Amino acid sequence: MSSFLLCVECDSLWWLEDTVDIDRAKSLNDVVAAHLGVGGNPWSGRVWADVIEPSPDVER
Repeated sequence: MSSFLLCVECDSLWWLEDTVDIDRAKSLNDVVAAHLGVGGNPWSGRVWADVIEPSPDVER
């Protein structure tokens, strides 16, 4: 399991050790596709709960 910060407005993702900065943001779709080993849209036939488990708030 990996923890990360997610902007739910634009689906930008930062690993906890990253500086939260727009220039360092990763695309949630790209990260999920790589994790699942699929190309293109990783959400085809999936929902958030299939690949992302919410965790308690992490204070930064």
